[in-house]
Amino acid sequence: MGTHPTIYPRPTVQRPTVQRRCAVSRKHYAVSELIRFCIAPDRVVTPDIRAKLPGRGIWVHCTAINDAIKTNAFARTNRTAAVVPSGLCALVDRLLYAHIVDLIHGARRSGNALSGFEIVKDAVKQNSVAIVFSAADPTADGHKKLQGMCRMLHISFCTVIPTDEIWGRTYAGIKKCRIATRIQNEIHRYSLFQNGDNT
Repeated sequence: MGTHPTIYPRPTVQRPTVQRRCAVSRKHYAVSELIRFCIAPDRVVTPDIRAKLPGRGIWVHCTAINDAIKTNAFARTNRTAAVVPSGLCALVDRLLYAHIVDLIHGARRSGNALSGFEIVKDAVKQNSVAIVFSAADPTADGHKKLQGMCRMLHISFCTVIPTDEIWGRTYAGIKKCRIATRIQNEIHRYSLFQNGDNT
């Protein structure tokens, strides 16, 4: 999970129009670029990756989690005491990653996932996939070939997920469907988080 994701192109999918204000920058962003936090009854700051927990949410841009911790923007925004647990950024990383994996499993269960180099390559040729995953060495011929095909057809190409662990295959893809859009958005959010100052 420590390796930054590679995705081409940057997702051009429809993102939610709902916006929230970042507790650090005070600027408004689409919720697809923010992470929601809540203050638990014991005053501990709790990531709410799926934005489902009750209570008043504190929204922070994916690139600014560490800044929120340093300034304790959680307490300032919520106007109450807030305890920031150690390793909060690492926890957010794990939860974002796990959410992507859960969505991929959902795509598999619904029959919208495929795997294997030849199967994925044929799907790319037919332009019937929205996302291609590769767990191969970036210098491998298959990896470079699929990446080039995806670039030409504007199909998302991602290396953030170890498909060899999920599928037992090096290459996998998600067909064009509603859940693919959600996966693209979550990969984009995870990419923003990893490329921000969140170490």
